[in-house]
Amino acid sequence: LLRQVDDGDMINPATGSDDLGGTRASIGNVKLRLAPDDQPWEIGFAASRECTRATQDAYVGWNDIKGRKLSISDGLPDPYMRRCTDSQTLSGKYTTDDWVFNLISAWQQQHYSRTFPSGSLIVNMPQRWNQDVQELRAATLGDARTVDMVFGLYRQNTREQMQATYDMPTMRYLTSAGYTTAETLAAYSDLTWHLTDRFDIGGGVRFSHDKS
Repeated sequence: LLRQVDDGDMINPATGSDDLGGTRASIGNVKLRLAPDDQPWEIGFAASRECTRATQDAYVGWNDIKGRKLSISDGLPDPYMRRCTDSQTLSGKYTTDDWVFNLISAWQQQHYSRTFPSGSLIVNMPQRWNQDVQELRAATLGDARTVDMVFGLYRQNTREQMQATYDMPTMRYLTSAGYTTAETLAAYSDLTWHLTDRFDIGGGVRFSHDKS
């Protein structure tokens, strides 16, 4: 666990806040691994979370660039940003006399919210970003092989949702939204031919299908 605090000293005359421009970050992670000595398999799990809160959308006037007082209209709130990222990974490994198989599945979610005054408007820009990845990989095992091989399957899916609203202190002015998604499916192979102890020849191929 880790927590970091960087205080700011900017002043918002509209609200009276005098500690803007700083950040507060919290980070934590956990890892678990199960690998019995007399078994050919092992599994692992890892998770982490990182959250940052900040008031860094704080701007002064062009004629007072060394000042601490924000250039802001009456009635507008303090700027605020929050970004939280969660990650999870599940992995497995199985070993035989000739091959080692690895399976990895990972997920990541990011929530992002940002509010700041701009002129006479209040801008809100929330975003959500999600990604998941899976990979299955098989590789030859051992030092006495003439040819070593690697085969794998891979998938990645990404989704992002964005929104922006522009509000006046008493009413909504404008709203926009967007959504994107992308997916990649791939298969790959790599071969290495050990001609001598000092000379190898290798080659590989990858086929992929991408859509968004």
